[in-house]
Amino acid sequence: MRRIITFTVFFCLIVANAFCEGPALLPVSLIAHRGLTTEAPENSIAALEAAWKAGIHGSEIDVRTSSDGVPVLLHDANLDRTTQGAGNVDEKTWDQLENMRLVDSQGQASDQTLPSLEQALEWLEKRPGFSLALDMKQVDPVAVGRMVLEHGLADRVTLSVGGTDQAGMVRAIEDFDPRLKTCLSLGWWWRIEGMPAFAAKGLGVDALFAPEYYFPARGFSEALEAGAHVAVFLRGKDNLAERLRNAAALGAQAVSSDDPRQLIPLVVPRKNSGQEQSDGIAKKDSHGSESWE
Repeated sequence: MRRIITFTVFFCLIVANAFCEGPALLPVSLIAHRGLTTEAPENSIAALEAAWKAGIHGSEIDVRTSSDGVPVLLHDANLDRTTQGAGNVDEKTWDQLENMRLVDSQGQASDQTLPSLEQALEWLEKRPGFSLALDMKQVDPVAVGRMVLEHGLADRVTLSVGGTDQAGMVRAIEDFDPRLKTCLSLGWWWRIEGMPAFAAKGLGVDALFAPEYYFPARGFSEALEAGAHVAVFLRGKDNLAERLRNAAALGAQAVSSDDPRQLIPLVVPRKNSGQEQSDGIAKKDSHGSESWE
């Protein structure tokens, strides 16, 4: 009788432990879209800091260029929506931009000013385990790549190209320095069989990007088998947990979100080691295979 009771208690403990553990954490990197914009203005240093402190793996930021050639963090071509200024950013000098106040999501002035890419890279140097994806809206890709290399951040910064019509930028970056990591948004090309493999192998791109609207029903296996990392974007804040699980099931390895904080409990935690690539994107070697650093 004692043996039966002991076995029953042991069995119950095993079952209870299994239920307590819950589903396995997803092996997905979380990327804050323009920083953690639920807590600070988009594309601000404060939004990056909030994402890092929250334990998020990295952030996507947008980069444009001032009239005197300084790369700055800004999504729109003009300043009206996100700053207290007005007009096109490429018609302003850095001296005119550097003290310009950013506004929050409600249009109220914040204590944050428009940052330069240089300031963002300096910030990143002191934040181990965090990565940046630079969405190159209007920049000289070689100049941006040179800045990344000068800061020694080639393993933690990805240069993202917004569409297949700009695929030449990928080649320009690769020709300038193959240590730089690149990402290309395929758009509707995801739905054409063979195109993801062509982009990965023919262009030599390190990662491929897909907004949720263009998710291929067959999943991302073709891109993954071609050696490309797969990053996706989930717009908005509704049903994020379910959508994250769906993206992971299709093969996505990095997920950009407008509200990544609510997804943190579902994924493998960030490692704050300078030797870890928090975005998971490995630079391909000259033979086309992946060499994880």
